[in-house]
Amino acid sequence: MPRKEGKPTGIPRRRLMQVSEWSRSEAAEGGAVRGSRGRNRGTRRMNSSPLGVAQRLSVLLLSACCIALCPIVRARGADGSQSLPLDPGLGIITLPLWNTLSGPKAGSAGRAASTLTAFLPQPGTGVGTAVIIAPGGAYLGLAMNLEGRQVADWFAARGIVAFVLKYRLGARHPFPQSLHDAQRAVRLVRSWSNRFGFSPNRIGFAGFSAGGHLAATEATTFDDGNPQARDPVARLSDRPDFLILGYPWLNAMQPNFRGLITYCSVLPATPVRDCKVWERKYTPALHVTSRTPSTFIYATSDDSLVPVQASVEFYSALIAAGVPAELHLFRHGAHGSGLGLGDPALDKWPLLLESWLRGQGWLTPDPAVAAAERARMTAPPRKPGEPLTIHSRIGDILRDPAAEKVVDALCGPGFLEQLPEAAQVISLKTLAAYRPGTLSPKNLGRIGAAFRRLPIR
Repeated sequence: MPRKEGKPTGIPRRRLMQVSEWSRSEAAEGGAVRGSRGRNRGTRRMNSSPLGVAQRLSVLLLSACCIALCPIVRARGADGSQSLPLDPGLGIITLPLWNTLSGPKAGSAGRAASTLTAFLPQPGTGVGTAVIIAPGGAYLGLAMNLEGRQVADWFAARGIVAFVLKYRLGARHPFPQSLHDAQRAVRLVRSWSNRFGFSPNRIGFAGFSAGGHLAATEATTFDDGNPQARDPVARLSDRPDFLILGYPWLNAMQPNFRGLITYCSVLPATPVRDCKVWERKYTPALHVTSRTPSTFIYATSDDSLVPVQASVEFYSALIAAGVPAELHLFRHGAHGSGLGLGDPALDKWPLLLESWLRGQGWLTPDPAVAAAERARMTAPPRKPGEPLTIHSRIGDILRDPAAEKVVDALCGPGFLEQLPEAAQVISLKTLAAYRPGTLSPKNLGRIGAAFRRLPIR
């Protein structure tokens, strides 16, 4: 969805020309498809009307704003510097969404490009909850920074493991391919609960703009998994446990005559027959049941691109079905505000979200997960005659003057002695997650090699 109202000021003319060329090529492709199939003549007439012009301008604005918000990062800078792999200490990991067990055509239809990027909380601060984040972009692109990374950082800072979903979209990957990626994401994240330290029954789905439509559609069309599936991930449920929607494009599949963009106007090559079926099939408000997860909705009343009425209708359907829900409408605010973008009023909506998460219990540490985390972090005590390693307890290292001297030489005098007493039960390897600069992989390797040369006491 578009990121701001009005003219896309501040966007380089060259980029606007690129977007314009892109829009013309998309329209030409759509016209060729319609002409060959003899369909969508009514849509073509609409696109030549003043309403169609308004829709095309909205798409152009939308695409230009997506480009402005997602600048290209080149592998080599002007000074010859090259981008390097992410530092493991950042706690950011990108993983493929599909694998060879997902089916004989798992690598086809663009699935290889679908990913989940995990943003991990500071070790020891996790609350046992996870959330999948679907950025918006009108199913044409993804606002991965504004509605992906920034949101993921917000959740991670509160102890929630956040996964940013890169899903298939555009004319080459029409709906429901995006939905298939969203369904797979919930199942896959559920299968990762032990790996990343959260409960499989504490998984949320957050979506913004078009990503909000995707999240709400996923949360109203889930199933309990296929117990006969060859892929163990496919045997799991794809029902999220809670839902968060930011200015969601919930009526994306509904036609309108007010100049508002729709999925089928943004992607004009979509067959009319599909558009008609999807009006009901992929409108979330029509599929709410008592099993729809509890929901938080944020929107602005004067959003000129996504009508707030769609959020009101979805909220009403949730209440009618007995689903716990909150709807927060702000009087003013442009579409695509992310976490507020510095607006004095809109900056407050994440505070409302945090209060809702706390009230629902999603920020309360899960006792089972907390116990498992403590057990994982606690290193076993050293046995008599056992050599010291980087996996040994810090307390055992401190009791060996030669080993302590090795650490002091590589990490600085008194490095271990300055740690709180509670840290004595964890290992150097675990401590590295807290002190990645001092205990880098290279430094850990040097310490381990020096320990192996020490006499066993």
